[in-house]
Amino acid sequence: MEHSGHWVTGMSNQIVWGLPHVFAIFLIVAASGALNVASIGSVFGGPLYKPLGRFSGLLAIGLLAGGLVVLLLDLGRPERLLVAITHYNFKSIFA
Repeated sequence: MEHSGHWVTGMSNQIVWGLPHVFAIFLIVAASGALNVASIGSVFGGPLYKPLGRFSGLLAIGLLAGGLVVLLLDLGRPERLLVAITHYNFKSIFA
């Protein structure tokens, strides 16, 4: 693994979570926080957060898309994701 360039992101055989994984999780958690701000204004009627509702929703969509892009770029061959999406293995516990 060290010979393939993964040492740049801090990954090895002992450390399997490198910087792309940590950054993707950060983006996903930030998206959930943005949706919490949107829900305070729209669902619970918080007057202070009501103007931020639409922006928080759009920000959450952008953050989730960014997290997906980070994970896709970490795959190495992101075009293979289409194979994983279209060919299901129902006998697998991960499906």
